[in-house]
Amino acid sequence: MLQRYTTEEYKKIYSELPPKVRPLFWEEDIGNRMENIAKRHELSRIKYEKLRILIAHIFLGLLPPKNIKKTVKEEIDANPDHAEKITVDINRLIVAPTKHLLKEVYEDDHEEDKDKKEVNGDAYREPIE
Repeated sequence: MLQRYTTEEYKKIYSELPPKVRPLFWEEDIGNRMENIAKRHELSRIKYEKLRILIAHIFLGLLPPKNIKKTVKEEIDANPDHAEKITVDINRLIVAPTKHLLKEVYEDDHEEDKDKKEVNGDAYREPIE
């Protein structure tokens, strides 16, 4: 479930984004892609607004792309098959084209994963004693 923030909290989070990421919120192409997803999946106005909030959370660094499917299922469509199709479109039309910019937003997440791998070792190798 998406956490709700006040307008001031959203503004603060937005102001702390890398400068290259901020324009994503205002790109007409991103808006057109969101509309295409909504039309393709016949989303109601309410579900379309939830889609927009979900995508904003991705851009703000509040919803890691790995959690999109679960959130789509909870927020937009409880039907697992339909949620999967919506998620595929979000990843294909929104996340993939902006991945190079989102790396800056989610850089800390990748560092944590890297640290965990280093601490836990390689799962495919036995430890040397």
